[in-house]
Amino acid sequence: PSGNYEFIVGEEEEIGKYQMCSLFSPVFEFQDQETAVATAEAVMHELMDEKNQSDISTRQEDIESIWKGEKTLEEVEQAVEEDENRTTLKERAEAPMSRREMLRGEFLVDKGEQQ
Repeated sequence: PSGNYEFIVGEEEEIGKYQMCSLFSPVFEFQDQETAVATAEAVMHELMDEKNQSDISTRQEDIESIWKGEKTLEEVEQAVEEDENRTTLKERAEAPMSRREMLRGEFLVDKGEQQ
């Protein structure tokens, strides 16, 4: 009820494809098993509360394309990395630039896309 979440797709020969969504990694931060279980139960309680919905993208289309065999996990990971390296037009326009860069409109081009 709280919305969609991004999962990592994995595959093991013995069990096939699976999805996982890590709450904590590594889990060594927990003092004991009881604390880890209590944390997981609290998270599940919050996941079931509609008031915790968010508009954050889960890249659902990418996940579905992996399951359908249309893309590989590596292709999706590369696309995510490229997206993370992009800057917004506002960020580029607010960044320091020379008069020449401004007149040439260089701020209109995302330097992350040129790499």
